[in-house]
Amino acid sequence: MTSGLGSSSKRRRAWSLSKVGRQAPSKSSRRQAEVKGMLVQEYTRSISIRGARTHNLRNVDLDLPHGKLTVITGVSGSGKSSLAFDTIFAESQRRYIECLAPFSRHVLRRLERPDVDDIRGLPPSISVSQTASSSNNPRSTVATLTDIHHYLRLLYARVGDVFCHRCGTPMQALSIDEMLDRIEALPDGERLHVLAPLVRGRKGSHREEFLKIRREGFVRARLNGSISMVDGPIELDPTKPHDLEMVVDRQIVRPEMRERMTESLQTALKHGGGTVIIAVDREGEWVDHLFNSRYSCGACEVSYAEIEPRTFSFNSPHGACPTCQGLGTRLDFVEEAVIPDPTRSLTGGAVVPFRTKGGKATAALLKSLKTWANGPSWLERPVAEMPEEVRHELWNGSDKYPGLRKLLQQADLKQDEDDDDPFAAFRRTLPCPDCDGTRLGPIGRSVTIGGVAITTLLGQSVEEIRGVLASMDLKPEKRAIAGPILRDLDSRLGFLKRVGVGYIALDRPVATLSGGESQRIRLASCLGAGLNGACYIVDEPTAGLHARDTSRLLGVMEDLRHGESTVLVVEHDANTIRRADVVVEIGPGAGSEGGTILRSAPLEAFLDEEGLTADYLSGRRQVVSEPRTPSEDPTSWLTIRGVRHHNLDDVTAAIPLQRLVAITGVSGSGKSSLVVDCLAPAIRRALDLGGPPPGAFDVLEGVDQIGRLVVVDQRPIGRTPRSTPATHVGVFDEIRALFARSRQAKLRGFPATRFSYNHKSGQCPECKGMGALRVSIPSLGDEFHPCPACRGQRYNRATLQVRYRGCSIADVLELSIEAAAEFFVDHPRVAPILKTLVDVGLGYLKLGQWGTTLSGGESQRLKLARDLGREREATTLYMLDEPTTGLHFHDVARLYAVLRGLVDRGHSVVLIEHDLDLIRASDWILDLGPEGGSHGGRIVAQGPPDIVAQSTESITGAALRGEFA
Repeated sequence: MTSGLGSSSKRRRAWSLSKVGRQAPSKSSRRQAEVKGMLVQEYTRSISIRGARTHNLRNVDLDLPHGKLTVITGVSGSGKSSLAFDTIFAESQRRYIECLAPFSRHVLRRLERPDVDDIRGLPPSISVSQTASSSNNPRSTVATLTDIHHYLRLLYARVGDVFCHRCGTPMQALSIDEMLDRIEALPDGERLHVLAPLVRGRKGSHREEFLKIRREGFVRARLNGSISMVDGPIELDPTKPHDLEMVVDRQIVRPEMRERMTESLQTALKHGGGTVIIAVDREGEWVDHLFNSRYSCGACEVSYAEIEPRTFSFNSPHGACPTCQGLGTRLDFVEEAVIPDPTRSLTGGAVVPFRTKGGKATAALLKSLKTWANGPSWLERPVAEMPEEVRHELWNGSDKYPGLRKLLQQADLKQDEDDDDPFAAFRRTLPCPDCDGTRLGPIGRSVTIGGVAITTLLGQSVEEIRGVLASMDLKPEKRAIAGPILRDLDSRLGFLKRVGVGYIALDRPVATLSGGESQRIRLASCLGAGLNGACYIVDEPTAGLHARDTSRLLGVMEDLRHGESTVLVVEHDANTIRRADVVVEIGPGAGSEGGTILRSAPLEAFLDEEGLTADYLSGRRQVVSEPRTPSEDPTSWLTIRGVRHHNLDDVTAAIPLQRLVAITGVSGSGKSSLVVDCLAPAIRRALDLGGPPPGAFDVLEGVDQIGRLVVVDQRPIGRTPRSTPATHVGVFDEIRALFARSRQAKLRGFPATRFSYNHKSGQCPECKGMGALRVSIPSLGDEFHPCPACRGQRYNRATLQVRYRGCSIADVLELSIEAAAEFFVDHPRVAPILKTLVDVGLGYLKLGQWGTTLSGGESQRLKLARDLGREREATTLYMLDEPTTGLHFHDVARLYAVLRGLVDRGHSVVLIEHDLDLIRASDWILDLGPEGGSHGGRIVAQGPPDIVAQSTESITGAALRGEFA
């Protein structure tokens, strides 16, 4: 009874509580729930940034919608990168590292959190910038960067036809009897081990393999070349590659061994996956004879191990060419550099590395030449008169005479590694003689599909490879295996085509790509990865793209939004802005005058409002209102004839001097090949300026009308924070001298060197004057972060106590260039140079800004300003590679004024350019094409812009017609 009453009481109490729980909420609680729900919904719909103060950002609050293409624009230095990369991406990167192992989180303590109050709704972010992509790793190629090399290796390993690399005949199956015949041919009495390979060059502890050996009843193994007992535990370093073979049998070569050897071979083949190694021990050195039941050549008595994907990897010792270790090149002496003047005789100093100060041959060379049979008759005669076979012998040697090349190599080995290399000028990077630059070993090169080796495929362009793969004639059984691989390959190659790099060969080193090319290739890789819910932050993806190719790229950018991914693009290109879902403009000015969100709106609303960017987009403003046409036809020309380099085939280019000339064409049409690889080096050689040799051409005319050549490229001004605008343009020496002349410096006895952050006396002892510490994070690369000791000021405390006009040397380096120009206005050796930097649109940069943070366009304009800040009398030819990269419409107008001023002073300007505003304002256009790669490489139109616009073959002309309409 008590129990029942108790149960009833509990039920009534539970009912009562449930009833209370179902009571209607109050208006106040409903409102709080609504607000909370709205906030959660808002944060999940967008990246919500609150209180961003990174660099020049002024307490920015901004909501960026998820799943949309948002363009962030504004004048140079307004704070676009500070928002996109230094705030949004930096915070995403920080959060990513927090999810890693404790060791990686320990590194995080040295990573600063962006100066922002809060960021919510931030997805995992991927940065696709132009500065971070370019790899200096010589092993990195377009194929490896995009994973296409991985799929090709898989394809050739699965369905490739294997041939003998010696005689070229197909590899056949090798029977056990044939193996026995070859073993019995070994000398009687030789001690040999029958080995079953279990591990070949793989990292790991390999405990399973050791267990297998013991489980099968064997007690010995050859581990990394040494025979070991495996009856106890064996600890291996899992971070290093290992070789492990099971010892199946030990025998001595003798006639009666055949029956036992047959059983041993069968066992070894079973456990070795069809491969057996007969290892002969000759006085402590192993001589291995490899036999494979599938891949053997009877004529050459050669067997291959199993064909695997790593057989085709030049980054693996199993696939790399043994001579060049997979680099495809070698550094060696070349005869043209060693004997630059063959009109000299050997005793008269023809061999430059063996030439005395008096211009004669050294005694060491003469001593070596005495061993040469032809030496006595040719010592006093010009090298140019030698017959070809004699000159070949002079360089390569004979039976008793080592040859000049060998002599130089021997002399080079005697050099102290710490000394300067006296032979550097006589070496060149040459293709590896064994693999002919293909990087692969002989086995990888001997596997084909339809007669095409993987090295042949990798040497072709993206467009060509798609055609080859589509036309492959495979048997049905191989087609079934290759089908999925071919589909993945075609998809990734298609992405590369869409982003405008279809002309690039897959074996091209990443280090040779422009920033724009490298960036677009990584964009294609992102598209191929098919990530969902990510945030892509892209820096000027249209840099280096022709107007025609921009449209294709924008389609790829729009595809990145699939799967609810968000795309943030820092861009100035008009077509890109017009395709955006949302436009954010930062400004109004640069540096301290920027950092404010001027407007953030959908495209239609953005264009309706008045503003600097909207005015240019709507036509209310023009970069060049009315292009000026020269009053007279050109009278002086620079002509290069018969250019044969890359895709240029017997091209003759005539460039008018004292004009603004634009070299145009779609990506890969041959612009850089003509200007950067041929014309510029040819002029340097004609002016005795040294440098690399030019591409092949017949003759250069008109170079006598040029006094100086200035090539302004987009390479970084430095690789570390030690490089700054102040040091690059040369004003820092004078600034240090001003500090040294101050009263405080004189009282303390501080010379000008004290104010150099590269000098031990003045620099911070922690960071050695860099103002930053290098942090290496696996998978994220090296990064520089402000030094905690000096807080990025570079100097020690005593040096910072010296003031000049109230500022320390660190304070001066923190000034913007525009502010510094006013600060040093009374100093004629500083102010004019800084004024030039302002004129080219770099007034927002800090004097001490790290060179590692500068974009390619900023680096280029910095180099241009350095030259403009110096008085020159000689007529100069300026060559610029896409100078408008990273420039807003307003900044392009300022740059045009600077370039036009150079032409007005009698100089010549040649620029590779895609910006239609600057092309339309040029005096002369040289348009290459009509397409890229093998479909380009010729001049399709040339003349003033209005004439080129009439060309029906020129793609640039078609784009210009819209500008002249």
